[in-house]
Amino acid sequence: MEAGHLEDYAMYPEGSEYLTLIRESKQVCDCPIIASINCYDDSDWIDFARQIGGAGADALEINILALQNAVDYSYGAFEQQHIDNLRHVKRVPEVLRYA
Repeated sequence: MEAGHLEDYAMYPEGSEYLTLIRESKQVCDCPIIASINCYDDSDWIDFARQIGGAGADALEINILALQNAVDYSYGAFEQQHIDNLRHVKRVPEVLRYA
């Protein structure tokens, strides 16, 4: 997911559509809206989590499914990347209400 391009509809139309879906769903639905996030880079996780929170989601599902494909893999590095990403997302003000 290229969260940095979410506002650029031509670069990532699905991201923009997802945020619109959250906003519109909040207007017509009384049940909680639980958004899902799955990104690659740390900054993308933070940016997209902030945008999802701003769109009005009531909860955030953190989807950390990713394939470890680095040739120079060191034990635990892949897992630590996910832990770091989750810690950073939890620090985003718009996401704090989810923690």
